[in-house]
Amino acid sequence: MVIAFLLFTNLNHKFVINLALVCGLIAVAGALVALYKERWLGPFAFGLLNLLLVALNNFVYHTDGFIIYLAVVQKITFVSFLLWPGVST
Repeated sequence: MVIAFLLFTNLNHKFVINLALVCGLIAVAGALVALYKERWLGPFAFGLLNLLLVALNNFVYHTDGFIIYLAVVQKITFVSFLLWPGVST
């Protein structure tokens, strides 16, 4: 919620995006640790796929040459994160 508020301030947009990325990675890392400890390997592997998609998303965002693909990568990443809880059932 704080990250959404910061998007409408005078702060640099890339700074806010990177701050959101770090906060999200902390949350996902915690979820992955819990999944691994419980030996839920399917959701754990899908979570790793999500992390790879986030890394690709971040790479495309910060690389000028691939910026035209950003919208597609963001949509794929978003759908992947929405499907992640369904993998655990």
